[in-house]
Amino acid sequence: MSIDSITSADKAAFQQLLTDVYRAWSKPDLQELRQFVTPDMLNYFNAALADHTKQGIHNHVEDVILLQAEVLEAWMEGTAYYVSAGLRWSARNYNLSLTKQCGESGY
Repeated sequence: MSIDSITSADKAAFQQLLTDVYRAWSKPDLQELRQFVTPDMLNYFNAALADHTKQGIHNHVEDVILLQAEVLEAWMEGTAYYVSAGLRWSARNYNLSLTKQCGESGY
């Protein structure tokens, strides 16, 4: 098994993961995020969501599209393969006010 390049199946899995992460982020649902990210990333997302709440905003990400994926580093520990991958992607990202109504200026 080669871990030097990313297959179309890998790219599809990365696309699904990005979609799942940002769907959970946009809800916002930390329980759902927990199933997709490391504990460190979950802490990051938790802090960011708390900051958004303090600012009175809700961040929403949609239409996530993986544009490019490449192997940055690959290694094996025992029988498990690990890969660090660089992902370039696009999405529509916007904030909604938690304090204003739809149609109101600044919403």
